[in-house]
Amino acid sequence: MGRVLLGVCRGVLTDTHGLLCGAWAVSSLCGAGNCEWKGTTMKTAPTLSARMELRKRIRTSHIADTLAPMCADLCMQQVEPDVALERIQEKALERLVSLLDSRIVSDAEAMDDCLELVAEESGRIACEALEKGMARLREGLALLESMEDEEETEEFAGRFAGGSVN
Repeated sequence: MGRVLLGVCRGVLTDTHGLLCGAWAVSSLCGAGNCEWKGTTMKTAPTLSARMELRKRIRTSHIADTLAPMCADLCMQQVEPDVALERIQEKALERLVSLLDSRIVSDAEAMDDCLELVAEESGRIACEALEKGMARLREGLALLESMEDEEETEEFAGRFAGGSVN
């Protein structure tokens, strides 16, 4: 499964649209199913460097913040949670792949390691974006409720002030 995962990730560089349209590819990148390939190997200096650089780019990109409005929109459209998560992960994958350094393409070990990181991070970013999107919705609802309460209070005060006070 791990080798298949890396093969699917590698396809991102040549056919992003094809990858993102396939539900199996998205779910495999998100870690669904059993991953039989979990071996740890010693990484070379270029691989570690590429991974650290990618982590830095991911951290500074704030992808979850940029996807939060999409999450809120999907919730407002009443999209099923599984479908919404899949769509968010697709967007996260697109953005994560764009952060890859093209110089690592010639280094298979660095490429595999970075693609593994992209697969791991896509799920984490999607969950974080969902949390932020839901927080935005809660804030919006609280604001609406407070505005409604304020309007009711003003309406009551207007009726009270307009009544006879003899």
